[in-house]
Amino acid sequence: MNKWFYIAILAVLAAPLGCSRVEVVTAPQKAVSFEVGCYAPQTRAGEVKFPETESFSSRGYLHAAGFENEAPQYFFGQDGETISFTNGEWLPSHDYFWPKSASSYVNFISWCGTAPAINYVKVDEKWDAVATWSGITVGPTDKLLWADMAWRYNANVSPATYGSVSGVAQGVPTLFHHALSRIRFQAKQSKASDGSVSWTVRLTGLSLTGIQNKGSFQIENVDPEAKQTKAWTVTEWNNLDGTETLPATAITAKDLTAEVQDVLDWQNVIPQSLTESMKLTVDYTIVTNYGSTKTVEEDCTATVELNKFTVSEGEAITSWQRGKQYTYILNINPDNGIITILPVETDWQGPQEYNLNVE
Repeated sequence: MNKWFYIAILAVLAAPLGCSRVEVVTAPQKAVSFEVGCYAPQTRAGEVKFPETESFSSRGYLHAAGFENEAPQYFFGQDGETISFTNGEWLPSHDYFWPKSASSYVNFISWCGTAPAINYVKVDEKWDAVATWSGITVGPTDKLLWADMAWRYNANVSPATYGSVSGVAQGVPTLFHHALSRIRFQAKQSKASDGSVSWTVRLTGLSLTGIQNKGSFQIENVDPEAKQTKAWTVTEWNNLDGTETLPATAITAKDLTAEVQDVLDWQNVIPQSLTESMKLTVDYTIVTNYGSTKTVEEDCTATVELNKFTVSEGEAITSWQRGKQYTYILNINPDNGIITILPVETDWQGPQEYNLNVE
C-alpha cells in the first residue's frame, strides 16, 4: 500500500509541474517593407530599378477585421510616410507592423514628387481612390511618378510574377510610372575642313521658350476586391499654363566636334503639344581659318519653331508624351551655314533594366 501511495503523490506533483511549461506563444510582429521598381511606359516588360538615392511617399488605409465597410484608419497617419532605401530595404521612417488578423488589410497609395490631394471614399459599394495634382508648377529637375495601387495587403509578399527588383526579398509591390516627359539637346559639327580651309563651330547659347510648366493631372483606382496591385485610370495633363524658358541659366560655350556632345542635359517637362510659340534659339560662332594667313570669326543666331521637326522614321513629333524622352541633335555645317535638327523619341527608363513579367 505504501508503495502505491508514494506513486500517487508523485503523479499529483507531476501534473502542476507539467502545466507550468504550457505557454501561449505570440506570433512575432512583421514589419511592413516595400518592393520598388519602375515601369517602362505602356509595357509589362523591361521594368527598371527605382534609384536607391530616391525616396517616395506613401499613404496606407487600414481596414480592420469586422469593420471593412467602415471608414478606414490612417495606417501611416493622416500625412502618410516617407519610404527610403535603408540597409538594403525600402522602409518607412520607423517600423509599422502588419495587422494580426488575416481578415484585416491595408491599401497603399504611393508617389514620388509633389503630393497630390487624395480622396478615398466608398462609391457604389466599392472603395474608390482619386489622386489629383491641381495647378502644380513643374521645374526642369522636378520629379513626378505614381505607383500602381496596392490593394488589400496584409503581409509582405514575394510574388513569383514580380521577382526581386531592388534587392529586397519581399515587400509590398510598388511599381512606378512617370507622369512627366523629359528633353535634352546635343550638338555636333558636320564639317571640319575643305582643302586649306578649316572651321571651328563654337556654341555660345541655346534656349527654348514658350514651354507650359503649370497644369493639372488626375488618376483614379477602384477596389478590385482582391489582393493585387492595380493600374490607375489616368486623366491626362490639362489646364496647361505658363511660358517657361529652358535652361534657367546660361549655356557654357563649347567647341563642337564630329562627335555628338551634350549641350543641355535632361530637363523634365509637363507633357504637352508642340506649338508655333515654342521656339528654339541657338547662338554660335563660326571660326574660319584660311591656312596660316587669315582667321575670320562670325557670330550667328538661328531661331526655329520646335514643332517643325520629324523623328528619324519620318513621323512628326507633335507633342511630348508622358513617360517618353526626347533628344534633339543639332548638326551644324559651317561651310554652308545649314543646321539640321534630328529629334529622337525613346521610352523614359532608368539606369538598369529587368526583364520581368508582371501581371
